[in-house]
Amino acid sequence: MDGVNCAGLEVEPSGLGGGWLRFWERADTTSSGVLVSRPAFAEFVREVRAGHLVPVAHGRLIVVTVGDADPERPGRVVTTVDSWRAFVTRLYAGAFDRFCRM
Repeated sequence: MDGVNCAGLEVEPSGLGGGWLRFWERADTTSSGVLVSRPAFAEFVREVRAGHLVPVAHGRLIVVTVGDADPERPGRVVTTVDSWRAFVTRLYAGAFDRFCRM
């Protein structure tokens, strides 16, 4: 498995119904990602585009808080700075806009 090709933040419809998405880091094989509702993901996208969402840095890794399936325990995805930058670039290009609609 090539580390360059298997890394990166991804979004896909969840098997739990049309209103839910799975958000995960492909390189983290220990995590199945987090569940996030489409409205919460749309808000996340707006916050990122506005520059209001800044992930928390932990050395060379960063933690992105995005999930809303469990209000008492927000979902967190651990990723790299490079993966985050690539995700933001794709986000600005509209690659995830289809997930913001019901």
